[in-house]
Amino acid sequence: MVVAANQAANALLARPRVLVLEWTDPPFAPGHWIPEMVELAGGVPALATAGTGDVLSGVLGAFLARGMAPFEAACAAVFAHAEAGRRATAALDGPDGVIASDVIDQLPHTLAA
Repeated sequence: MVVAANQAANALLARPRVLVLEWTDPPFAPGHWIPEMVELAGGVPALATAGTGDVLSGVLGAFLARGMAPFEAACAAVFAHAEAGRRATAALDGPDGVIASDVIDQLPHTLAA
Protein backbone atom coordinates (compact mmCIF):
# COMPACT_ATOMS: atom_id res chain seq x y z
CA MET A 1 0.00 0.00 0.00
CA VAL A 2 2.86 2.40 0.79
CA VAL A 3 4.48 1.66 -2.56
CA ALA A 4 1.21 2.40 -4.36
CA ALA A 5 0.82 5.70 -2.47
CA ASN A 6 4.39 6.70 -3.37
CA GLN A 7 3.78 5.86 -7.03
CA ALA A 8 0.58 7.91 -7.05
CA ALA A 9 2.35 10.87 -5.44
CA ASN A 10 5.21 10.68 -7.94
CA ALA A 11 2.74 10.57 -10.82
CA LEU A 12 1.11 13.76 -9.53
CA LEU A 13 4.48 15.49 -9.22
CA ALA A 14 5.23 14.72 -12.84
CA ARG A 15 2.08 16.45 -14.08
CA PRO A 16 2.28 20.05 -15.35
CA ARG A 17 1.23 22.69 -12.85
CA VAL A 18 -0.11 26.17 -13.48
CA LEU A 19 -1.01 28.84 -10.96
CA VAL A 20 -3.59 31.55 -11.65
CA LEU A 21 -2.89 34.35 -9.21
CA GLU A 22 -4.85 37.51 -8.63
CA TRP A 23 -2.55 40.43 -7.98
CA THR A 24 -1.96 44.14 -8.10
CA ASP A 25 1.28 46.04 -8.21
CA PRO A 26 2.42 46.18 -5.47
CA PRO A 27 1.20 42.70 -4.45
CA PHE A 28 -1.84 42.63 -2.22
CA ALA A 29 -2.98 39.79 0.02
CA PRO A 30 -6.16 38.27 -1.48
CA GLY A 31 -9.35 38.18 0.48
CA HIS A 32 -9.93 41.91 0.73
CA TRP A 33 -10.42 42.92 -2.88
CA ILE A 34 -12.25 46.14 -3.61
CA PRO A 35 -13.40 47.21 -7.09
CA GLU A 36 -10.54 49.68 -7.56
CA MET A 37 -7.97 46.94 -6.93
CA VAL A 38 -9.59 44.57 -9.42
CA GLU A 39 -9.54 47.31 -12.04
CA LEU A 40 -5.85 47.97 -11.34
CA ALA A 41 -5.15 44.26 -11.88
CA GLY A 42 -6.72 44.40 -15.36
CA GLY A 43 -10.19 43.22 -14.47
CA VAL A 44 -13.40 45.13 -14.09
CA PRO A 45 -14.94 46.21 -10.78
CA ALA A 46 -17.83 43.80 -11.34
CA LEU A 47 -15.38 40.93 -10.73
CA ALA A 48 -14.87 42.10 -7.15
CA THR A 49 -18.12 40.34 -6.27
CA ALA A 50 -18.65 37.23 -4.21
CA GLY A 51 -18.63 34.12 -6.35
CA THR A 52 -16.88 35.45 -9.43
CA GLY A 53 -13.66 33.67 -8.49
CA ASP A 54 -15.68 30.46 -8.42
CA VAL A 55 -16.86 31.27 -11.94
CA LEU A 56 -13.22 31.58 -13.03
CA SER A 57 -12.42 28.23 -11.40
CA GLY A 58 -15.34 26.62 -13.20
CA VAL A 59 -14.30 28.00 -16.58
CA LEU A 60 -10.75 26.78 -16.01
CA GLY A 61 -12.02 23.34 -14.98
CA ALA A 62 -14.22 23.14 -18.06
CA PHE A 63 -11.32 23.99 -20.37
CA LEU A 64 -9.12 21.40 -18.68
CA ALA A 65 -11.89 18.79 -18.95
CA ARG A 66 -12.04 19.48 -22.69
CA GLY A 67 -8.39 18.52 -22.94
CA MET A 68 -6.70 21.92 -23.13
CA ALA A 69 -3.14 22.09 -21.88
CA PRO A 70 -2.98 23.66 -18.39
CA PHE A 71 -1.20 26.88 -19.39
CA GLU A 72 -3.44 27.53 -22.39
CA ALA A 73 -6.53 26.68 -20.35
CA ALA A 74 -5.50 29.11 -17.61
CA CYS A 75 -4.86 31.92 -20.10
CA ALA A 76 -8.12 31.30 -21.95
CA ALA A 77 -10.11 31.08 -18.71
CA VAL A 78 -8.71 34.34 -17.34
CA PHE A 79 -9.42 36.11 -20.64
CA ALA A 80 -12.95 34.69 -20.96
CA HIS A 81 -13.73 35.51 -17.33
CA ALA A 82 -12.53 39.11 -17.67
CA GLU A 83 -14.44 39.61 -20.93
CA ALA A 84 -17.61 38.10 -19.45
CA GLY A 85 -17.22 40.54 -16.54
CA ARG A 86 -16.94 43.45 -19.00
CA ARG A 87 -20.02 42.24 -20.86
CA ALA A 88 -22.00 41.85 -17.62
CA THR A 89 -21.00 45.38 -16.66
CA ALA A 90 -22.16 46.73 -20.02
CA ALA A 91 -25.42 44.75 -19.92
CA LEU A 92 -26.30 46.25 -16.54
CA ASP A 93 -25.04 49.76 -17.39
CA GLY A 94 -22.26 49.59 -14.81
CA PRO A 95 -20.74 47.32 -12.20
CA ASP A 96 -23.28 48.03 -9.47
CA GLY A 97 -25.51 45.03 -8.98
CA VAL A 98 -23.45 42.59 -11.05
CA ILE A 99 -23.41 39.19 -9.38
CA ALA A 100 -21.62 35.99 -10.29
CA SER A 101 -24.60 34.62 -12.23
CA ASP A 102 -24.51 37.72 -14.48
CA VAL A 103 -20.93 36.83 -15.39
CA ILE A 104 -22.00 33.22 -16.04
CA ASP A 105 -24.83 34.48 -18.28
CA GLN A 106 -22.29 36.31 -20.44
CA LEU A 107 -19.93 33.36 -20.89
CA PRO A 108 -21.73 31.82 -23.92
CA HIS A 109 -21.64 35.19 -25.70
CA THR A 110 -18.00 35.67 -24.77
CA LEU A 111 -16.93 32.22 -25.92
CA ALA A 112 -18.88 32.54 -29.19
CA ALA A 113 -17.21 35.85 -30.08
